[in-house]
Amino acid sequence: MINEEKTHWKQQLGMLIIFFYPFYLIEWFIKLFFYGKKAYYNISFEREAKLFKYDDYYNTKRKKWASFHYIFNKE
Repeated sequence: MINEEKTHWKQQLGMLIIFFYPFYLIEWFIKLFFYGKKAYYNISFEREAKLFKYDDYYNTKRKKWASFHYIFNKE
């Protein structure tokens, strides 16, 4: 869980914190129409954080805009 929250912190810093939350809510709202109740799990920020929550070194090698890879990508 700590790694997951560290990833969220890196995501927030990458978007200067202020832009993170509006983008998060907009993405959730758009994905609500496609995924319904599972929209939260398909937000790019959540997908990235959950995917690497067991990788202790991910946050040291993570690129600044890595979350945007998961917006449309189904990996």
